[in-house]
Amino acid sequence: MFIRAFVSAVSAHLPGAKSDTLHTQDLMQSLAEYVASDDDKAIDSLLSNASDVELVVTELKKSGYSCLHRAAEQGKARAMDALLERLPLDVWDLRTYDTGRTAFMLAAQHGHGDIVLSCRRAMQGQPIDSAAAAASQATMLGYAANLFTAPFSYVASREPQAAVDRWQYSLNAQDRDGNTSLHLAVLHGDLPCCRTLLLNGANPDITNGQGQRAKDLALERHMRELLFSDVGLSERVSASMLRHATASTQAPD
Repeated sequence: MFIRAFVSAVSAHLPGAKSDTLHTQDLMQSLAEYVASDDDKAIDSLLSNASDVELVVTELKKSGYSCLHRAAEQGKARAMDALLERLPLDVWDLRTYDTGRTAFMLAAQHGHGDIVLSCRRAMQGQPIDSAAAAASQATMLGYAANLFTAPFSYVASREPQAAVDRWQYSLNAQDRDGNTSLHLAVLHGDLPCCRTLLLNGANPDITNGQGQRAKDLALERHMRELLFSDVGLSERVSASMLRHATASTQAPD
């Protein structure tokens, strides 16, 4: 045990290890700068090397609020397109430590409907192990709660658990208070973004930790009319039919 610890300590101070650390730091700093400037070409070039992508993914998983969350929150649409293209899709399941929100949730919360559509193009039809993703998120959020000694509750949605692809999972996933992206967009009062979410399959009937649906949070007349209308109904019905068909084919004989 002592020998292994000694070897690890010495290795960390070797020139190669220091060089790798500096390289990773440079990568993450450059990525943050390119995201801030919404420079998709620079991001594409930076992430063109598979080994560098692995380093970036490792660092992103350590962060409670990464440049992915920042890009979505600030509406960096070109940067988001490049990140969606170059990074593995499972990084989009990563949550902020404080609220348990994904980058997609932050985009919806701040009314960036164009990013919602970019995410659908990248994620729809892509496979996901939703049970594994939910377990991983709950574990990470639990770690964050212990880290900050804050009250913690995580409401797992039944809807994402039944998702047949990454898009459905991301669209209706819930934060630590049980709010979906649609809840957040309604709270922000962004009518166009709510319409975009509904047209792309968001479920307005999922309840948050206080038992509230997105519909229940709508106070303004036009918002209530939208959420209680049939907008997006055909999309939700199609998704439901697909889930049932998938479940039937996977059921044991």
